[in-house]
Amino acid sequence: MGYDFESLYKGTASFPVGLFGQNSYIAEPHHHQEFELFYMNKGSAKISYKENEHVMTSGDVFFINPGIDHCVTEQNESFYYYALIFDSSVLGPSTDASRIIFDHIIINQKISLPEELLQKIITTTQILQKNSFGKEIAVKNLIFEILYYIISTRQYAPLPELKDL
Repeated sequence: MGYDFESLYKGTASFPVGLFGQNSYIAEPHHHQEFELFYMNKGSAKISYKENEHVMTSGDVFFINPGIDHCVTEQNESFYYYALIFDSSVLGPSTDASRIIFDHIIINQKISLPEELLQKIITTTQILQKNSFGKEIAVKNLIFEILYYIISTRQYAPLPELKDL
């Protein structure tokens, strides 16, 4: 892979989160160490991950786990998406109950989020772009709200060791 995604859109060492919207994506397969939530806001495109391909349309959301090769191809002219890229450390130390739960589930790749959360992705992106005071709290709140929704609607598979917690 010639594309060095690891150096882009990753936040900082003290806040390892990237949240942005744009109308282009990497057509070359790549992977990274962080989780990525991909929300198609307008238009359509084909997303490839592992050996699967899906056509994403407006409103679709995909969750990509670390280390999974993925790319987006065949973007149409009105294509626009939001990406939330984060390291699990943003959820707290490895001993934190929230982090333990997150570290012991595998979120479905195609997920459904209510309109309210999709709108919150857009609003939180604007807060981050304006560099507003408290932006880190807004972004962290968004991540927790999304994860709670995923868990409460059972859009995940537990890892075997979760039963022992």
